[in-house]
Amino acid sequence: MKRRLVVSDASSLILMAKSGLMKEAFRVFRVAIPEKVFHETVTAGKELKKEDAFVIDNEIKEGMIRVLKAKKDTKVESLAGELNIGDGETEALYLYFQEKADLLLTDDKQAIKLANILGVKWLGVPNIAILLFKRRLINYE
Repeated sequence: MKRRLVVSDASSLILMAKSGLMKEAFRVFRVAIPEKVFHETVTAGKELKKEDAFVIDNEIKEGMIRVLKAKKDTKVESLAGELNIGDGETEALYLYFQEKADLLLTDDKQAIKLANILGVKWLGVPNIAILLFKRRLINYE
């Protein structure tokens, strides 16, 4: 089965690292993040000695998460400004369109609002947990 491409924002990537769902999620998804999300999660996280930053950085080094340069999209940029969406979420949306991703991984309320306006297919970390459970890749424990 082909793994679908998911572009993630920072908060969802951190939640995935903290929840321990990353390894199982990589069996179903290919993950890409924009450079801004890398800086928000790894660079800033390592400075603060956050465990999740080291987990994410390791997955990048192992090639499980790709860090890509996102090109601006004027439509996304304009709407993101109007909805007061953060830079990481905005770059994730740029990258979603640039890479023709299958899904956007976000748990940010405003980013979800914009994703719906733009017709972007999205899911949150709880959706991933349910999907992994249904596929018997994780259990209750």
